[in-house]
Amino acid sequence: MRVIFSILGLLGVFVLVGFLEAQTVMDDRKSNHYILNDETESVSVTMEEPTLPSSTQYVLEETIEKNREIIETYREYEIYEDENGIVVKRVPTSNYNYLSYSTGEEDQVTEFEYND
Repeated sequence: MRVIFSILGLLGVFVLVGFLEAQTVMDDRKSNHYILNDETESVSVTMEEPTLPSSTQYVLEETIEKNREIIETYREYEIYEDENGIVVKRVPTSNYNYLSYSTGEEDQVTEFEYND
């Protein structure tokens, strides 16, 4: 008896899903009517400004001395230059580099990177 109820339940689910899918297909067909007009429209085409070549560069943002260490924070910038090599725009990114120098007796440099 359980098997019959399971089969009927599964069949009912298939019928319900099929009915719901058929309704959405019918709704889509009703809403996608295109009407062609004999009128013409003029469209102006604007040329996009050519993109400038860019490069990235890390710039020193901050220097902190903490627990016998000097920590330098560098932030990455996108540099845009024109054809003459003049910087037109500098855009900061979310990429940072940190350099840590020990001020103790040991000469030690540690580099780690943080990206958002």
